[in-house]
Amino acid sequence: MAVLANSPEAPGHYARGRHTTTPVESLNLQPGEVIEVKALESITETLNETARNRGLYFSPDMRLLCGKPQRVKGRIDKLIVDGSGEMRQLRNTVFLEGSLCGCDCIALGGCSRAEFVYWREIWLRRSTSTPTPGR
Repeated sequence: MAVLANSPEAPGHYARGRHTTTPVESLNLQPGEVIEVKALESITETLNETARNRGLYFSPDMRLLCGKPQRVKGRIDKLIVDGSGEMRQLRNTVFLEGSLCGCDCIALGGCSRAEFVYWREIWLRRSTSTPTPGR
């Protein structure tokens, strides 16, 4: 079966929203809580044309967790920007157990850094399902 270049199943496909100002949602998620990543269509509604919500990028590989239960590993309130060393404040942002940036969808071998992927709470919902280990 052929996969269209702009379909969600295509490698490197990313969601493009239409917002110029992106919406905010606060769930106040805490470590250990079980969540479900919302459907790609719902997440797209929160993004701008460059696949960002308030500056945070929804990368192509993140779509692979849509609809799946995950466990919150922690909250992130600050980060240091690579290159500039600038400290940035974050709100309503978490990282999930086993959700690492493997950059499987990026050519030239991907990323070896294996950093946590950051998730806006607006892309998630609380769940009672049991998460499966790994990504």
